[in-house]
Amino acid sequence: MYPCPQERFTPEEFIGVITVNTEFSTAAMPQFKPDLSKIFNEVKEVATNPVGCWSTVRGTYSSDRDFMMNFLGPLLLLGPVVDFLMGLSARGFAGGAMFLVVRVALSVVMAYLVAFILAKLAASFGGTNDTRSALKLYGYSQSPALLAAILGFLPVLGGLAVFLIGLYCFYVFYQGISPMLAVPAEQRVIYTIVSVVILIITGFLLGLLTMMLVGGAVLGTAGPVVS
Repeated sequence: MYPCPQERFTPEEFIGVITVNTEFSTAAMPQFKPDLSKIFNEVKEVATNPVGCWSTVRGTYSSDRDFMMNFLGPLLLLGPVVDFLMGLSARGFAGGAMFLVVRVALSVVMAYLVAFILAKLAASFGGTNDTRSALKLYGYSQSPALLAAILGFLPVLGGLAVFLIGLYCFYVFYQGISPMLAVPAEQRVIYTIVSVVILIITGFLLGLLTMMLVGGAVLGTAGPVVS
């Protein structure tokens, strides 16, 4: 038998191949580089033009991961950060940091879960089963309320403002149903009602799971509880 010829690489060629492959993989993967100015302008566009904004935002971001890392993720971080800063005296740094991390992680998971449910629900209402569009519908429609979370530093007025903006977000959501998920116009009202119920339930579950996972640790760092 004759030995099979083997292709040999010099060390320089081998390093060059690794470098090219690494650069290709890095370029193909979305980078965490949120542009705060761009995020603010997109939220402003959604809030001030809830009817016409969807044709623009539909084509933004290259993937679900890109959308989460550079738009929705930073917005999901705002509320927990404000809550962390406001609760430092009660929870302490360690308990507050644990609460922050768990809440952000669950918020991301819940966003994907809601998108999955919204896409499946859209298909049952004559629309398209498109999880990416559903994630954008959820993320963009809720973005004014997520941004308004910074008003949490104002105890009463801030909470009232966030509540009112949250109600407005349901209207924004309603306007985006047909452009994003192709739900027929005559089905939008009932689809919105069912979706709002789902959003309320997931919000409740988010708070419940957060307290179940870190509630004991948070209370433990905050000192004795006086009843």
